[in-house]
Amino acid sequence: MLDNSLHHLSKLNGLSDIEAVKVKFNSSNKKVLIAYKNTNLDIIEENGTIVNIPDIKNKPLFGNKVINTIFMDGKFAYLACGFGIVVLDMEKEEIKESYSIDPLGNAINIRDITLDALNIYATTDEGIYKASRTANLSIYTSWSKMTGLPAGIYNAITSVNGKLYANLSHFLMSGVSNKDEIYVYENGAWTLFSKMPSFGFTGKAMKNYENKLLITTTSIVHLYDDVASTMQIVNNINGVGYLETYESDMSGTTVW
Repeated sequence: MLDNSLHHLSKLNGLSDIEAVKVKFNSSNKKVLIAYKNTNLDIIEENGTIVNIPDIKNKPLFGNKVINTIFMDGKFAYLACGFGIVVLDMEKEEIKESYSIDPLGNAINIRDITLDALNIYATTDEGIYKASRTANLSIYTSWSKMTGLPAGIYNAITSVNGKLYANLSHFLMSGVSNKDEIYVYENGAWTLFSKMPSFGFTGKAMKNYENKLLITTTSIVHLYDDVASTMQIVNNINGVGYLETYESDMSGTTVW
């Protein structure tokens, strides 16, 4: 809220559904996007008005109907879904388009999305795909699978200062959290950035925060600068549960 007061929102006073799984703030238009477990969507406008977008929920779709993550780029929200990518125009408050990136046209589980100046990247259960931002992204031939990485499930990706960081999730593949590996893409090649210590990563969040690499684990937040030296470590006070992505706008509004 503009006065920094706290207000409890639920289905009883405006929200369209229950079991919110993702909440993301759009700094370009000061709107909040809520994704529910059943793929229903709500947009909370700056004045508190709530707009429901039930398109994904209501549309019969093949594949895993789930919203894994949300990536904001200007006025657009990119939804990484179990069946592909959905782009939401946060200003018009409507679905702009959707992409199926599998060469055979099959549904593919998109775990996370990021963009840089030239490309869009998607982590999947089958590796990492990329496409030019200027291409027709609704055509699967615009997408190509990146090479030079171990096979496996990649569940998080972000772009920081011209570099890509992606997580290979051994946790999702074998249930062992302390084997996750983060790879960095620079000068046309992937190299191992870090093997996470014993507390594991499990892919809760890996984001660009003020041009630094922010990694949240089950109990600790790591903030890395451009030369990969640890700048700050914040402990979870309770030592349990998960820390989600931290974001703030210029007015001081904070969303966890």
